Amino acid sequence: GCSNENVTWSTIPFNPTFNCMGASGTTTVEVTFVARDNCGNTSETTATFNAFMGGNDFVEQEQEITANHELTLNQNRPNPFKAETNISFNLPEATNATLTIFDINGKVLKMIQGDYSAGYNEVTVNRNDLGGTGVMFYRLMTDKTSVTKSMIIMD
Repeated sequence: GCSNENVTWSTIPFNPTFNCMGASGTTTVEVTFVARDNCGNTSETTATFNAFMGGNDFVEQEQEITANHELTLNQNRPNPFKAETNISFNLPEATNATLTIFDINGKVLKMIQGDYSAGYNEVTVNRNDLGGTGVMFYRLMTDKTSVTKSMIIMD
């Protein structure tokens, strides 16, 4: 199964460095940090780092770090499931979101709407609320995007 113990981190570029040669002023490097679990789910964020150079002497100034977080919808756990399952997701900002569960024909079986905080959120879904077995789909929608995944309910 997927667990936090099996997360690997990488950066793009692989070994980010500043080019400090040349004229004084600002040197910028953009780095993307990528986390990947053992099930292949990934999450990434990009930060821009600035080095301020003043002639031959390094001038200390605050670095501006801006992050571009994306919405991620994780695979439900456990999957397949019999009684209940947890669906987790990460939001780049606090927002209203709707989690919709529907069958293979597109019939809506359950809708969970709420105001969620930025970062990690999790909801528990009971099989009794869905009625039926087999492949189901779940979609997370915000005012900006939507992501859909599938899950399996067993007898």
